[in-house]
Amino acid sequence: HFDFNYELNNLEEVLKKERLEVGEFKKESILNFKLVAYILDNKNSYPKQYVQIFKQLSNESEASIEFIFSYLDTQKNINAFIQGIVKYYPLIWQYIVNNQTDEEKSKYFYMFLHNLEYKDIIELNVNDSLKGYISSLEEFDSPNESFNNKLSSLIKDLNIKFKFFQDIEGKLTPFKFIYENNFYELNQRMIDYIVFVESDCDSTVYDSLKKAHYTTILDSKVEKLKQYIADNINEYVENVNLAIDTNVEEIENTVIKLLNTNSEELEEELKIKIIKNQAVKISKIDLVEEKNLWQVLLEENKLISSWENVSDYYNYAEALDDSLIGYLNEEDNSKELLNVRIDNKYKEQHPNFNTKLLRELIECNEFDLPSYKNLVLKNGYHYEDLDLSKLNEEKINVLVNDVILKFGNIN
Repeated sequence: HFDFNYELNNLEEVLKKERLEVGEFKKESILNFKLVAYILDNKNSYPKQYVQIFKQLSNESEASIEFIFSYLDTQKNINAFIQGIVKYYPLIWQYIVNNQTDEEKSKYFYMFLHNLEYKDIIELNVNDSLKGYISSLEEFDSPNESFNNKLSSLIKDLNIKFKFFQDIEGKLTPFKFIYENNFYELNQRMIDYIVFVESDCDSTVYDSLKKAHYTTILDSKVEKLKQYIADNINEYVENVNLAIDTNVEEIENTVIKLLNTNSEELEEELKIKIIKNQAVKISKIDLVEEKNLWQVLLEENKLISSWENVSDYYNYAEALDDSLIGYLNEEDNSKELLNVRIDNKYKEQHPNFNTKLLRELIECNEFDLPSYKNLVLKNGYHYEDLDLSKLNEEKINVLVNDVILKFGNIN
């Protein structure tokens, strides 16, 4: 350790040119608290000495580093000292970040912000060292409005994105500024906290977020957050929504909103994952505007079974394809169709219904017998010219017993 407190008297005499040359200020022996304080107080009388002291203190020698932090921790006139240090040694903050404890970093951070002009604070951001430090903090306790405004300006000018930042009840913090200007990352912890704060700190909102994350957000009064997510929907879905294992109870409107998002904004691959992830079944297939997702709805069994949905898909695919066969082979899906009889009256009410589908269903042998029965039972039409060559005997018996066949020219 160095002794920076040795007694010096008559400093004005000591500093006279003939007693202490400017060149002496390049030596470690010049590092004395009283001498430096005196030069700081009389900077205009000793400009060369002032510059030389701070140039020496910027050399990162053991003596210089020890002197800087001892001075900051023990001396009174630190304002002028800090200004000199930052001007000639802007790397000081990078040194602090790399070498000091969290407690010391916090102490010097508040010290610098109190004592420096804003333009000088910005100069500390060498290699993004100040930006990195601030973004790692999770709270601030601003002593006054001026300090808080300085913090807000730093956050804006350094474009800081907090991983997490919290408000402190009864304290002055830049939380509102951070939230309203999107200076935070879209991660689950941060989003959940914002919804919690903006929901009057109702802790039950956390349970809702676990099960139906985006639905809960859309139902909350967090307009800035909603817009931030909408502008970064791909990032939100991939990194947050799909990453929550328990998030499987989004309501239908929410799922449709996501599936109908422009593909340039939300990748199709993520939409497919949403369909697979969520338990909800879509009530009407044509609510999903991207028809290339219809096949996924069938294959994942995420569509409510109805003749309208089946016919709409059939019209789109222009065939009774494997996806539709697989979907209808789920007995629950085919059983749902028993609720409606398909006949001329139904056709009048649903002009888009394709009756060709009914014929293809009858002629298809790929259905299990229970599903096949369900699919043909409510067919109100009779046929004389069916191709039954691929049907097994059990299915033909179903057709005969249900009087769907008229015995005429049957192949």
